[in-house]
Amino acid sequence: VYALMSFMSLVRNDKSIYFNSIRE
Repeated sequence: VYALMSFMSLVRNDKSIYFNSIRE
């Protein structure tokens, strides 16, 4: 369960960084 949560958080961080770079 912990591994899945950490993986999801990593994916979420990637998506937020991706969107931020697009907006800039």
